[in-house]
Amino acid sequence: MIKKSDNCWLLPIKVLTSYVEYLRNLVLCLTVVTTIYLKVLESIKRMVQMQGTESGEEFCWLQRTLLKMSKLEVQSKT
Repeated sequence: MIKKSDNCWLLPIKVLTSYVEYLRNLVLCLTVVTTIYLKVLESIKRMVQMQGTESGEEFCWLQRTLLKMSKLEVQSKT
């Protein structure tokens, strides 16, 4: 990395290079995470649309299912 025998003018170049490498790795990591997140959202959206909700309210089916499940839980407790 940085040695004492290096010239003084090389130090800022090495620091800048390591900083640029850090930023490059950060951008790469964020790109991968964002891509995975978007793929998961897309698959959830596709799954919900396959349930027959073409009315524009994509999570209508999901809300109805959760409501039915909560009603079943209440009925089973009584």
